[in-house]
Amino acid sequence: SSECTFDNLESSFAYAKKSGYEYLACGVGMYCKREMMVLKHCPVASSLTDGKLPGCSLCTQSEYALKDRMNKVYPLLKDDLCNMHLFEHQPLNRLDEIENHVRLGVVIFRITFTDETLEEIVRIVKKCAVLTKNLQQIINL
Repeated sequence: SSECTFDNLESSFAYAKKSGYEYLACGVGMYCKREMMVLKHCPVASSLTDGKLPGCSLCTQSEYALKDRMNKVYPLLKDDLCNMHLFEHQPLNRLDEIENHVRLGVVIFRITFTDETLEEIVRIVKKCAVLTKNLQQIINL
């Protein structure tokens, strides 16, 4: 869960070890924009039409988002069932914590892109490549 802190994870690993498990299969999301909610009502169709066009695909013709009173922009993405998914305005980025997770025993790391630009994706992937090279040293300690 993205709400799980490193301390929570550390406690889970300690409990598993105390319970006799040598290995705890655990994956951690290191980068993602967390989903806030799923909307059955489409704000795109409601704003651009009379709202009575189910499956209209208007949302596939451009990128859409909701902006709050603080000017934070929350991306909207459509799924195959015409539901709109509302995401956080900024990503959860735990990439700088990867060393601690590896030392703890985490072996699966997830990176999820939603509305990032190609430049942002390249920057994040390059950072992951650098971190991955450093991981070999950590694992061999």
